[in-house]
Amino acid sequence: MPKDTRAVQHPLLAATCQRLAEHGDNQQLTRQGIRLALLYPAILMCAVLAIFAFLLGVVIPDVVQIFAHHQQALPATIRISMALNESGQRFALPFAGVMVAAGVFARLALHALRRRLRWHGLLSGVRVERALGLFEPLMLAMTGGVMLFIGLAILMPILSLTALLA
Repeated sequence: MPKDTRAVQHPLLAATCQRLAEHGDNQQLTRQGIRLALLYPAILMCAVLAIFAFLLGVVIPDVVQIFAHHQQALPATIRISMALNESGQRFALPFAGVMVAAGVFARLALHALRRRLRWHGLLSGVRVERALGLFEPLMLAMTGGVMLFIGLAILMPILSLTALLA
């Protein structure tokens, strides 16, 4: 009997192959779960950015006109949001360029196997509790997004009332 046939007939080979197949399935399910878990924050961030853009583009100019009509000074929060909007318009393109360059640099830097293994070695030294602690600001931002939606629901009747009075 050839040596290869004896190896195939070994009783531990079937169990090892079964465990390997289960491990592959578990990894795929874990990847799917992580992707689905990251989908909600991504959708929430897009919604928050859209709401913020709407506020800066539509609501704040109306509020500025109302204050100008009554010849009153603007509140500090509106002045700050207007300054952020102007600086965002001025520096958005350079900021995007820096982010793209940083991404390309990171991709090229991790292309070499030795650097990638060293990076993974650094990451594996991070304890799980500390890594989970990094998600706490994200959770706070998500709850802040919920509060933003509640605040907008409260603000809707006021905005419709100012539109009717104008």
